[in-house]
Amino acid sequence: MGCGTSRSVETAVITSNEGHDKPSIRETETNENVSATPNSLDNNNDRPIMEVLAEQPLTEASIHHQEHGFSVGDRVHVSGYVGTVKFIDELSDLGDGEWIGIELDRSHPQGHDGCFQGVQRFLCKQRHGLFVRPSSVFHHTDIDAITKTSSVSPQTITFIQTSMRRFLARIRLKRFQQRTGVEKKIDAHVLSTPEEETESVERLSQYLTHPWSGERHKAYAIFRWLSFNVAYDVEGFFGRAEKKKGNASSVLKHRTSVCAGYANLFEGLAKAAGLQVHTISGYAKGYGFEPGQQFKNTNHAWNAIQVNREWFICEPTWGAGYLGNDLLFHRSPNVAMFLMDPEYAICSHYPADEQWQFLDQPISKEEFEKLVVPSGRIHEVGVELLSHKESIYTIKDADNIDMMFYSPSLKILRGGLKDTSGKELEGRKWTQVIPCGVNKVKLRAQFPTPGKFKLCLYVRDADSNNTWQHGVEYLVNAGKGVEKGRGGFPRLGNEFYEMGFYLDHPFENVVSQDGKACISLENLNSQISGVSGNLELEGKDKKLKEEFNGFTFYWTEKTNKGYQVKVHCPVPGEYTLNIFAKHTEEGRSNTFVCGYYITALAGVGPVPGFPRLSDRFDAWGLELIEPRENIHVPDGRASVKIKTPDKIFLSGNLKKGSQYLDNGLCFTTTSGGVSTVLVHAPETGEFQLNIFGRKPGGKDSEYLGSLVIKADQAASLNPGFPYLKDEFKEWGLELVDHFENILSYDSHVTVTLSHPSNISVQSFLFDADNKQIGYSLPSQTADNKTTMTLNETISVHTKFYTNLNENYSNMRQTGNDNLILHLSSKYGCEVRVLSTSRSNNFDTYVLELWIFTELAPENQ
Repeated sequence: MGCGTSRSVETAVITSNEGHDKPSIRETETNENVSATPNSLDNNNDRPIMEVLAEQPLTEASIHHQEHGFSVGDRVHVSGYVGTVKFIDELSDLGDGEWIGIELDRSHPQGHDGCFQGVQRFLCKQRHGLFVRPSSVFHHTDIDAITKTSSVSPQTITFIQTSMRRFLARIRLKRFQQRTGVEKKIDAHVLSTPEEETESVERLSQYLTHPWSGERHKAYAIFRWLSFNVAYDVEGFFGRAEKKKGNASSVLKHRTSVCAGYANLFEGLAKAAGLQVHTISGYAKGYGFEPGQQFKNTNHAWNAIQVNREWFICEPTWGAGYLGNDLLFHRSPNVAMFLMDPEYAICSHYPADEQWQFLDQPISKEEFEKLVVPSGRIHEVGVELLSHKESIYTIKDADNIDMMFYSPSLKILRGGLKDTSGKELEGRKWTQVIPCGVNKVKLRAQFPTPGKFKLCLYVRDADSNNTWQHGVEYLVNAGKGVEKGRGGFPRLGNEFYEMGFYLDHPFENVVSQDGKACISLENLNSQISGVSGNLELEGKDKKLKEEFNGFTFYWTEKTNKGYQVKVHCPVPGEYTLNIFAKHTEEGRSNTFVCGYYITALAGVGPVPGFPRLSDRFDAWGLELIEPRENIHVPDGRASVKIKTPDKIFLSGNLKKGSQYLDNGLCFTTTSGGVSTVLVHAPETGEFQLNIFGRKPGGKDSEYLGSLVIKADQAASLNPGFPYLKDEFKEWGLELVDHFENILSYDSHVTVTLSHPSNISVQSFLFDADNKQIGYSLPSQTADNKTTMTLNETISVHTKFYTNLNENYSNMRQTGNDNLILHLSSKYGCEVRVLSTSRSNNFDTYVLELWIFTELAPENQ
């Protein structure tokens, strides 16, 4: 009996991160590669086709196939060949799901005439027909369309596709050839076998084994020769031609056979070399097997071999290659099939004779049929199943399942969830692998809806960190599903663990009642300088930064264990948060770390978002103390505290929309290494506070960061702060009172300055037209303090206004640093105080302070 092995072709997706501020993510849902290089047991499709294939009548699905987007008559290409779809339907005993019958434009070495197991599914020439799984078929542009839009001929395209397929096959073969030590030498010896040495079983055995000592090396040489030289008899297996004879001599001659021929030739060569070997007949979970299927007849043959007094299972058929979704044999030598320990082999191979199980406690065929089949790769890396060892599970009252595994490393595993056709679910990631004790991991899965799913565990490829191979696959029937827009787990980047990251919390996607979320990551890698984020609202044409200009909706900060990312969602909806790592290495692009779905049931208000800080902010050694969110001020007054190194001076500037407001609305004080930027909102509304800094000796201030301020009202009738020139501080002057502009209802105002004893102070009044009123104001000096007094009602040069908003813009004056900041009451005027300090016999203007005087109500 013959049986082939198979691996369904998975899509390989390469993820890269480009750019620094906003790296791109090219990914599928898993954000990682799934290898298209097959192993004989790489998934539950790697199984023998059953002996009896029943005829299936044509159905409506034969005419049109909506799920995969193919219809009869479509032009398609597969494995480098172009053809036309002639058949879409299920093929009995080849597993669930439909097959596509294709009439090829040119003959294929393993093609047929559209007949399968004696039933004519469609008509075509000999060797022009193929049956293929939809996952391996791709739409092909018509010849006319190609010739109109491209100078490359369809024949050239087909040639390129075929050449690429053969090139990739050679790469796979080379990878197996590049082994180390004795095995590498054995491979070289096997691949250089002269044709004359294959004249007989005995002569070939002598050539293959005589250079090597030890039973294992001799058996390995024989196994590898079959892997490289014997092809699976697809034509005979599918009944398109008479089966080749399965005795050792015939297989050696024709180099083609089904499983019995592989086993017989292996046994003949091994016995000729003096090895203890036996051919086993039994049941195998190869091509066409589906979880839960029961075996009626034996369907496979393999070998048992004794090496150093210990028996192992040897599988030369599956070690040579596999049957693909195109029903063709694909050579893919697989050393994992060489010496399998009985505890592993029993999951996929059940001997008809119980003694060849080699188990202390033999199992029944019914128990064998329930077992799940781990791949060769998962066995190679030492991963073991600790909890769920059967292939089918039903969970009635839950929307999730947890499975335990032993694994030497968390980094080598990841999960995946597929529908029953084998297609990976799009959108959210429904699986997660998390640590659970020493060398133990837990595979967690959630199910989006009730129904049947394929739950997969993948293992990292030995040669590529970005490629994953099939490990084990379960069929799960879920009785419940999570709510729409809920559930799932964060997506982890290819280098998540390599960069030293671990999830602290949360372990699942986020549902936020108030629109706020907090992500905590562990990381102690000194090569990581920080993290950044990108928040996007799903289902929107415009990005958040375009809809909320000036807002930043994430905030990152260093913690004792790693990093924390806080998020504000401005409106209800579904968001995606992608987190990136910054590197200390100069010139290296940011790297994708992980991504979350966040479902916000409400938006953050009244003003969402966080400060936006430039790279210069950190480079200068500044630290934001408070606030660490955008600011809502009911009274129009705000303050920002920043830890500041010595001799760095900070200043602020307000902006509303595209209009920059007067600098006098911000004021900076410094005490104990902390600078405080005070802000007055001139009216109700949203403002952007930009913070600038200047280093000692620097001529210009440089941008450091910004916040959004929402004010429910103006800070006062006369908002703003005194304007202090550099000389004011350099000469040692200080304000004793009135740190902001002054509002007076009785026209009585005093302003006190402290100053060194060698400096004298004079003050003058100016009206709104910058015209001086009278002479210097009365002042008194005592204990190095000078107090200036305004103690009369100003009647001349008084301007009266009745509309605030109209006159606010009209009152702005430029060119002489005299900017009217605000006017909010009838019968008011504004004047300024200019204080000059006498030092070295010259006067210098050092201070500007606005005073708003208003008549008392009884005088109006």
